[in-house]
Amino acid sequence: MRILIFEQRYTSPKEAGIGRFYYLAEEWARAGHEIIIVAGMINYISGKKIDKYKRKLWVKEKEADNFYILRVFDSSIGYRNFLGRLWSYISYLISAFFAGIFCPADVVIASSPPIFVGFLGWLASFLKGSRFIFEVRDLWPDEPIELGFLKNKILIDFSLRLEKFLYRRSAAIVANSPGIKEYISRVKKIDLGKITTVPNPVSLKLIDISRAEEIKEKFGWNDKFIILYSGSMAAVYDFEIVLEAAKEFSESSVIFAFVGSGRQREFLKNKAEKLGLKNVKFYDSMPKSEVYSMMAAADIGIISLRKDIKLLRYVYASKALDYMAAGIPIVAAVEGVNDELICEKAQAGICVNPGEKNKFISAIKKFYENKELRRSAGESGREYIGNYFGSSVLAGEYLEVLKQTNNRAKATK
Repeated sequence: MRILIFEQRYTSPKEAGIGRFYYLAEEWARAGHEIIIVAGMINYISGKKIDKYKRKLWVKEKEADNFYILRVFDSSIGYRNFLGRLWSYISYLISAFFAGIFCPADVVIASSPPIFVGFLGWLASFLKGSRFIFEVRDLWPDEPIELGFLKNKILIDFSLRLEKFLYRRSAAIVANSPGIKEYISRVKKIDLGKITTVPNPVSLKLIDISRAEEIKEKFGWNDKFIILYSGSMAAVYDFEIVLEAAKEFSESSVIFAFVGSGRQREFLKNKAEKLGLKNVKFYDSMPKSEVYSMMAAADIGIISLRKDIKLLRYVYASKALDYMAAGIPIVAAVEGVNDELICEKAQAGICVNPGEKNKFISAIKKFYENKELRRSAGESGREYIGNYFGSSVLAGEYLEVLKQTNNRAKATK
């Protein structure tokens, strides 16, 4: 089967980012399918164009046998503001259309956000006579509307109409979490049978736990208790509660390590400095394999979602999967699917409601004081990830959706 994927924000384990389609496509290619991913040239976490793609309109790269990445131009000008990011999306759509239209495909997948990529996927599938799969990783446009990023009434109306069009014109919908699946069915009135849940896969082979001591030596973490936040420092996270926790441990050997970048990084860094929190350290984004080694060297992983953004209860925080894969316990201010995953199913940590500062700090203290509890939660999380979130397992489930969709198309011809 020939599979064409439009994902503007594609990343591999060599880059900072989630790497969802790298793991899926690697498994599909190994099974003999032909994969082309049409991606942009900007790293979505840093907002900067990757150096080797500068001054180029397109680049074709081989990831593995039967697995290619077609990088196309997308603008990085003003990426951190709304208009700049909108232009980045539009420039990608134009470039990706002219590149992707020449790629043969039996099935076309469009991965949202941004939601505009969905229209590109539908148009390409229509022109090719292929089946269209619409993948939903975040609830667009509802989430940017709730966050206040999308305020223009015309754009809101257009986005909602486009969303409705894509849900109805797709042959199948793939949701990134069971919460997204439930939300699309209940709120958007889409048949539940049309939607399949395939979360982000995790590759345990990338995690070298044996490097923990090396990492501690490298970053000066010897004899320190490390509380790690890894990933994008985005507006959906409540960093106030984390800084309050750091203040509580300011006279101890505890270090709060923030790894990554994002819109809130400079604000967070400046605030930590103003509060005199010398136990808060910041580290730049790095390849996924290196981040996993940092996680393995840490004692606790933390997540703190904002309590006023209700849609977050439906979406997995991908860092939770990474913490569990690295075998470290989690303290999470979350609700909904994240609470269910971390604390009910995986038993990989302690969950409190978003915004509950005192309970969040108490949960950290509980792990800080109990090494056996940390070990038990860490092992439980890693085992759960290995059983249910492995790349081979999830790639197989996704591939079954593609096969069924493609077979239905053949039967109607």
